[in-house]
Amino acid sequence: CHHILPRSQGGNDRYANIVLVSEDVHILIHSTDTATINRDTKMLKLDRDNIRKLHTLRKKAGLFTI
Repeated sequence: CHHILPRSQGGNDRYANIVLVSEDVHILIHSTDTATINRDTKMLKLDRDNIRKLHTLRKKAGLFTI
Protein backbone atom coordinates (compact mmCIF):
# COMPACT_ATOMS: atom_id res chain seq x y z
CA CYS A 1 0.00 0.00 0.00
CA HIS A 2 1.12 3.53 -0.76
CA HIS A 3 -0.32 6.73 0.68
CA ILE A 4 -1.14 9.01 -2.26
CA LEU A 5 -0.70 12.07 -0.06
CA PRO A 6 1.88 11.15 2.58
CA ARG A 7 0.74 11.29 6.18
CA SER A 8 3.59 13.67 6.91
CA GLN A 9 1.97 16.10 4.46
CA GLY A 10 -1.54 15.82 5.87
CA GLY A 11 -2.60 12.56 4.26
CA ASN A 12 -4.58 9.92 6.13
CA ASP A 13 -5.29 6.19 6.11
CA ARG A 14 -8.63 6.52 4.32
CA TYR A 15 -9.28 4.29 1.33
CA ALA A 16 -9.31 7.27 -1.05
CA ASN A 17 -5.71 8.08 -0.06
CA ILE A 18 -4.35 4.56 -0.50
CA VAL A 19 -3.23 2.84 -3.69
CA LEU A 20 -1.93 -0.70 -4.10
CA VAL A 21 1.37 -0.96 -5.95
CA SER A 22 3.95 -3.69 -6.28
CA GLU A 23 6.97 -3.58 -3.99
CA ASP A 24 9.21 -2.62 -6.91
CA VAL A 25 6.96 0.29 -7.89
CA HIS A 26 6.76 1.43 -4.27
CA ILE A 27 10.56 1.55 -4.08
CA LEU A 28 10.59 3.51 -7.36
CA ILE A 29 8.04 6.01 -6.04
CA HIS A 30 10.24 6.83 -3.04
CA SER A 31 13.66 6.50 -4.66
CA THR A 32 15.93 9.53 -4.90
CA ASP A 33 18.99 7.76 -6.34
CA THR A 34 19.20 8.31 -10.10
CA ALA A 35 20.97 4.99 -10.74
CA THR A 36 18.25 3.07 -8.86
CA ILE A 37 15.51 4.97 -10.69
CA ASN A 38 17.05 4.25 -14.10
CA ARG A 39 17.64 0.58 -13.29
CA ASP A 40 14.15 -0.02 -11.89
CA THR A 41 12.38 1.90 -14.64
CA LYS A 42 14.09 -0.25 -17.27
CA MET A 43 13.48 -3.45 -15.31
CA LEU A 44 9.75 -2.74 -14.92
CA LYS A 45 9.32 -1.78 -18.60
CA LEU A 46 6.73 0.86 -17.73
CA ASP A 47 4.56 2.15 -20.54
CA ARG A 48 3.67 5.83 -21.00
CA ASP A 49 0.49 5.60 -18.90
CA ASN A 50 2.28 3.91 -16.00
CA ILE A 51 5.08 6.48 -16.09
CA ARG A 52 2.47 9.24 -15.94
CA LYS A 53 0.90 7.61 -12.87
CA LEU A 54 4.34 7.19 -11.29
CA HIS A 55 5.07 10.90 -11.88
CA THR A 56 1.79 11.85 -10.21
CA LEU A 57 2.57 9.77 -7.11
CA ARG A 58 6.14 11.08 -6.92
CA LYS A 59 4.95 14.71 -7.17
CA LYS A 60 2.44 14.19 -4.37
CA ALA A 61 5.24 12.70 -2.27
CA GLY A 62 7.31 15.84 -2.90
CA LEU A 63 9.83 14.13 -5.18
CA PHE A 64 11.08 15.03 -8.64
CA THR A 65 9.57 13.37 -11.70
CA ILE A 66 11.59 10.92 -13.72
